[in-house]
Parts: sequence; C-alpha cells; structure tokens
Amino acid sequence: MNLYTFIMDFRGGTYINQLTSHNERQALIQWANKLNINEIQHLGNKTKQSFIKKLPKELDEFLPLLIDTTKNIWIFDYQFKTGFAIIHIIKTCKQ
Repeated sequence: MNLYTFIMDFRGGTYINQLTSHNERQALIQWANKLNINEIQHLGNKTKQSFIKKLPKELDEFLPLLIDTTKNIWIFDYQFKTGFAIIHIIKTCKQ
C-alpha cells in the first residue's frame, strides 16, 4: 500500500487529503468517495455523487497524467457541474 496526498484547487479553494491505496486509479476513486462536501464550497451531494458515478469511465479514457520531470506526481482535471477542479496526486511513500 502507498500513501497518496491529494491537493485539489476548486473555485478559489485548496483542499488537501491523504489516504492509502494500491495505485493511483484506486486512490482517486477512494478519494472521490471520501470528499467531505461540508468542507468544499460549491460542491454539493448531487455533484459529488455524479462525479463518483462518472469517475471510473473518465479514468478509462483519461488516466491521471504524470507531470513531466517528476516522479510520483500526477495531475487530473475534472469539470464539475459547479466548476473546474485541478487535482494533484502525489505518491508520498510506501506504507
């Protein structure tokens, strides 16, 4: 298992979370399920549930992109109904 750090920029706010997972894809899905809508302005339950439902298909088409000249840092963009999010995924360490 690896520790992943997520940094999401969304509508002027920055939201940071960590979790453990086997790989980036699984970590992103776990992270989406754990998003706390009470802490994220402009992200309600309907928008979150839509994201969770669409995410596996999105990941089939658009994997998180490894940032050039880095190791273990990816970026994933997503257009929520309420705004655009830039999500950085950092594999922090093995657990």
